[in-house]
Amino acid sequence: MPTSELVQRVEELDDLELALLLGVLAHEHCLIETEDEALDSLQQELQLIVSNLTSRTHVVIGCNPDTTLDEFINGLLLEADPVKGSAATNDVDTTDLIELFSSLRVKSTAGLAALIDSGYLIFSSNIRQILFGPLAQNCDGRLIFVTLSGPCARRPVRELVYLAPGFDENVADVTRPSDIPSQEPRIADVVILKNLNLASYDIQIQALELIRTKRMFTHTTVVTAPKTFCMVVIQPTASARLNKHLNDHIFLSHYHDLEDGFPNLENASDWIEDDRSSTSSIVRKSALSKPKQGPGITLSELDIQHLTQAARTVTVTAEVECYLQNIVAFLRMHRAVDGGMNPRATKYFKTLATCLAPLHGLDYVTPSLVAIAARKIYPHRIILTTAERDRSLQYGSDLAAVRAALEGMTPESVIEDVLAAVETPL
Repeated sequence: MPTSELVQRVEELDDLELALLLGVLAHEHCLIETEDEALDSLQQELQLIVSNLTSRTHVVIGCNPDTTLDEFINGLLLEADPVKGSAATNDVDTTDLIELFSSLRVKSTAGLAALIDSGYLIFSSNIRQILFGPLAQNCDGRLIFVTLSGPCARRPVRELVYLAPGFDENVADVTRPSDIPSQEPRIADVVILKNLNLASYDIQIQALELIRTKRMFTHTTVVTAPKTFCMVVIQPTASARLNKHLNDHIFLSHYHDLEDGFPNLENASDWIEDDRSSTSSIVRKSALSKPKQGPGITLSELDIQHLTQAARTVTVTAEVECYLQNIVAFLRMHRAVDGGMNPRATKYFKTLATCLAPLHGLDYVTPSLVAIAARKIYPHRIILTTAERDRSLQYGSDLAAVRAALEGMTPESVIEDVLAAVETPL
């Protein structure tokens, strides 16, 4: 269970921060809607939330019908750090790495391969950047690059390795720090997609493939998305829907009311909305490109992992499970619903309910959490029927009466009808 201090910090988050946090905890993707005139402010608010709340890397891509596939793919990648020649990474504590590499006494590339196979040595972009920075100045060893190939790696791997004093330099395939290769392209942890619904079919399918496979093909290589990958789609309310299949893979939706404001943006004096920015441009910003502003809540990676693990151990009783399934059945049978209630939505429905529990300091799901989950999972999925397709017409209902009955129906009102009709377990 999360600590009371962690739960208290989560309770101080606003609705927009909670929506993003839930997507991060579930390793899923979000749809955020607001009024058209506030879309740019929403984008900047989300950028600050990602930077301040999670400290993860992010990029922003503005889409329109003229956006090309190459622009979209290039926009997903982090900008290179001009100083170190690598993509910006999150701050990581180097204490464990110092202890690990200080204890190594490797005599050959075969020895390095053995360490990889045994799990004692892990190569990653984080290690490259960290070791090239503080360790180069604070440790008495030396830094070189070692190229490894063979059964221990799918392809030759060239990474930075800390060498303890006394290392045998008679090692094959060694290059010096002056020959440091640039880091391979890397997808940001969080991708904010503005007006993705206006993009072409090909781009939306590319986004769907990235969600499904966590991989993206460029002209020269295959780029894998990080395990923490989260896609946030922002668009004006009542605008065109996303591609049907892409829409099905969106975890939750949230409407940001203008009355809720943009507190992070208001506290960040140097983030001023540029009304002259073109909707066709691709804006790329790293999570480290802006300093943290104001007294906002910050969750460490350990806090996020703790909440994620707690969500996986949440208990769902038989009564609550039945309540959840009854809501799904009633939604499917509602006269105003013409589609959108697929099995993936049901899976997400239960996942969101379990993710909400630890945020409230609970290790079990309550009916009220199920109701909250329903209001976030289904609004962007429900397809409303027309009077001409109403089932009751097959049994003699009057078309004018059906039109009157369906008038004013919205996905939100359908959900409220169902929640009022389904008996809540005690």
